[in-house]
Amino acid sequence: MPPNQGPSPVQGLRIPEDVRLIGFAGISEAVAEVLNISCVQQNVSLLSQYACEMLLRQIHKQDVIEKRIVVPTALLPGQSI
Repeated sequence: MPPNQGPSPVQGLRIPEDVRLIGFAGISEAVAEVLNISCVQQNVSLLSQYACEMLLRQIHKQDVIEKRIVVPTALLPGQSI
């Protein structure tokens, strides 16, 4: 531990007894499965498709319509909640 720093505020906390933990965006299914962390699964393929469509419209100097896009998600329960 570096000098003049106390213990981490999370040191000694247990999941899920003391802290609930849910991963979102960035935790791979493999990591979540190994650590048994609950996570929200996003449809990355659909998000990528929408992003590419918007980017291509900008590249081709077409109007990009500002709109709200809702992409379905799913909860992958683990033992962290």
